[in-house]
Amino acid sequence: MFIPTSTYRVQLTADFRLRDLKKIIPYLKKLGISTIYASPISQARKGSTHGYDVVNANQINPEIGTEEEFTELTTLLKENGMTWLQDIVPNHMAYTVENPWIKDLLEKGEASKYYQYFDVNWNHPNVTYKNKIMLPVLGSTQEEVLRKGEIKLVFDEAGFQFAYFDNKYPLRIEDYAHILIHLAKNTEDSLPDTLQDLSREFSAFSKNLSAATDRWPALRQKLFQLYNEQHAVKTFIQQGLKYYNSHRDELKKLIDNQHYLLTYWKVTEQEMNYRRFFTVNELICLRIEQPKVFDAYHQLIKRWLDEQKIQGVRVDHIDGLYDPEGYLKQLRNLTGEDAYIVVEKILEWEETMPEHWPIQGTTGYDFLAMANQLFEYSRSTDKLADLYSTINVTSYDYDDLVYQNKLFILLNRMGGELNNLMHLLKELELVPAMTDDEEKKMYQAMSFLLASFPVYRIYPNQFPFSEVDKEVLAEAFKHAEGKIPHYAMQAFNQLKEIFNGEASDDKKRDKNRLKFVMRFQQFTGPLAAKGVEDTTFYIYNRLISHNEVGDSPEPQDITVSRFHAEMKKRPLHTMNATATHDTKRGEDARMRINVLSEIPQEWKKNVMEWQKINGKHKVKQPSAEMPDINDEYFIYQTLIGTYPLHVKPKEVNFAERLNNYMLKVVREAKVHSSWSSPKEEYETAVTKFVHGMLHDQEFLNSFLPFVRKVARAGGIYSTGQTLLKITAPGVPDIYQGRELWDLSMVDPDNRRPVDYQLRSRKLNEMEQDFGKDPLGLIQKLITNLDHPDIKMFTTFKSLTERRKYSLLFQEGNYIPVRAGGKFSKSVLAFIRQHENQQVLIVIPHKVSLLDIEDSLPLGKTIWEDTYLKMPDMRVSDWGHIFTKQTLKHEEQIKLSDLLADFPVAMLFAENK
Repeated sequence: MFIPTSTYRVQLTADFRLRDLKKIIPYLKKLGISTIYASPISQARKGSTHGYDVVNANQINPEIGTEEEFTELTTLLKENGMTWLQDIVPNHMAYTVENPWIKDLLEKGEASKYYQYFDVNWNHPNVTYKNKIMLPVLGSTQEEVLRKGEIKLVFDEAGFQFAYFDNKYPLRIEDYAHILIHLAKNTEDSLPDTLQDLSREFSAFSKNLSAATDRWPALRQKLFQLYNEQHAVKTFIQQGLKYYNSHRDELKKLIDNQHYLLTYWKVTEQEMNYRRFFTVNELICLRIEQPKVFDAYHQLIKRWLDEQKIQGVRVDHIDGLYDPEGYLKQLRNLTGEDAYIVVEKILEWEETMPEHWPIQGTTGYDFLAMANQLFEYSRSTDKLADLYSTINVTSYDYDDLVYQNKLFILLNRMGGELNNLMHLLKELELVPAMTDDEEKKMYQAMSFLLASFPVYRIYPNQFPFSEVDKEVLAEAFKHAEGKIPHYAMQAFNQLKEIFNGEASDDKKRDKNRLKFVMRFQQFTGPLAAKGVEDTTFYIYNRLISHNEVGDSPEPQDITVSRFHAEMKKRPLHTMNATATHDTKRGEDARMRINVLSEIPQEWKKNVMEWQKINGKHKVKQPSAEMPDINDEYFIYQTLIGTYPLHVKPKEVNFAERLNNYMLKVVREAKVHSSWSSPKEEYETAVTKFVHGMLHDQEFLNSFLPFVRKVARAGGIYSTGQTLLKITAPGVPDIYQGRELWDLSMVDPDNRRPVDYQLRSRKLNEMEQDFGKDPLGLIQKLITNLDHPDIKMFTTFKSLTERRKYSLLFQEGNYIPVRAGGKFSKSVLAFIRQHENQQVLIVIPHKVSLLDIEDSLPLGKTIWEDTYLKMPDMRVSDWGHIFTKQTLKHEEQIKLSDLLADFPVAMLFAENK
């Protein structure tokens, strides 16, 4: 089976194409990367910056390159001993006429071969949507849009369409003959002879749409050709357009005839007849569980696998699928046993992947969380909580905040999804006929249960449910039961019976119960993502380094001992990530913010001082100040994490980026503003505050010395995190450009262009300097930790060793190494061992316990008598990867020798 040694995530866009990636392959190979891990490269919506809005899964995106360029690139990779891991998006596609499947569906309705490809309820109980798909693209109600004349009937090469500002939507095929005949009857112009003939063709064609529908483009083109070549035809059609656009009732009749219903976009907050990705109306979900849909969607991926252009796939949003296990079995059958498969999956603490899934693991958010929590000083947990409660006048209970925000999202943003579950419950006859009052109670019971799920979802696809699934359900029901009002308990108990996880004697009912539970699970994940990651993470600000995808703002007390225990049982081939295109802040920004946990009193003193200094930059109202104290505290932590010290802030547009970020923050929080209802007054106040603060010399005189101190310790932790990711069990993933400092904010900030010329130049110089004088190089690297070269050096040397001894890291045991002496609690050490090879990893931890002042944690002066208690082994001398020095193997190895010249250590030895 193919297992990557390491992966390098690239975001391919119109600004970074396949040909650009080809240019940096020599650099990535030298860095030590084995596998390119690419964002989706199927054709996406025009201008897409991420590729997840796929419009054609079976064609390469022309904005990033051609099939020929992809072939050249994968050939080059093969020549360099490198491979390709491809991100795929089986849950959804872009809901746009750029998508040929969607355009065909809108034109042909039930006659389209794609009629059942998308997750649409064609029998929605609201008769308005009967056999229609809602198209929620209008900025107000259809009546208002028509009154303002914002919808026009137009004609061009794509045929007759409704134009709404810059967007156009095709008319159903049946309307072509109708329009021509109707115009001839209701206008002074007679139908030209050529159009009479064509109208008869349209009429005949529309009576048998299910047959030979591939003829339709040619027939439509014929009309356009006549329009261009015959003046009488052009005049007739132009006059006809004027007629429809000046007769609102006629235009509305035409709109009402369509296979789709043009709808105000906000309607979807309470009513939906298709499943969407999260709350994004422009992304429509697939019925990928249907074999014909699966086969049609994966044609290109299958061909690339067969041609050995790609060696594995990363599956996006596995939790959105109706039957994740069934899908993965289909995928494994398609890819073969040798392909590498990982899934994007958020695991809550103590949650594990289903063991029977035919995959190698996840994309590594669980590792990110574990490493991130490791670098918070747990003894300061209470002090940070006390500081937060002192600063923030609103007292938050985290669990309750999560529950309330999930409930808010459900009722105010995903009401359509909730209503669909209610419709399904009734359709499957799982409860007796309900009165309106009983429906309201069931609606409430389902709401409370959905908001109470402790994990993203469970995966039952047969009875009985697994014990793990039953335990999750029990926890969810227990939490919901504490919230549900007494008058809704009967409905709640009915849900309990449906979800009990055991088969009954009624096979038909069991089949319906299972269908309902599986559909229910498709909404618990999006609810968690929107309620927690995209809401709570911007409100609960105790220590925002943990407001991160996969992690939790609640402290988890990840001690060295617990970290060792988790690593010993960690799957060897899952991914280790510390930054992705979806993380909320840069991996090195998190390490800086974590340092605050080690100096809570000093942090508190500075925050209090900054509040006084920056009070003048706030907008004061009789009842409140803007921004509020919670957002202000968020801003200070963000500054600690992201303020650039290795370059001037102007060089990286820091002020503009921070302003854009804070605008997103306050809208995501939904406390003072939101995306659906922006509050300009509050947003302007936040911008004013940020601008004033960044230009206030009194504030900067206080802030800059403190952030430099924090950044110095953060740099040590970043170096340790880098080494940890590359050497711990799992496949290390480097997100594009993060071989240098990653002080970015959330997307789109973390998807900015990467300067590869700079990185290539640095790496070449580093390689040469290390060959000539390794100690001289590392002395230069540690002199100024503001500069990111130390991270690149650590990445380069550790990845190189990992690739050189790939089996040692892919298959090797994880052996914890205990420390002794004065600062034994300030070191994390372990050995990876395979056959006759072993590597020793040493990383400083809890640096605050060391009396280092402005020094680095190096040498005897700092570490004093601290040592490692080495396991019983007969090995040769240890070779220090970063310094090229040699250390003798002894029962106890001094930290002052291991960390004499460099703040982390990686040493290799072979059996004697």
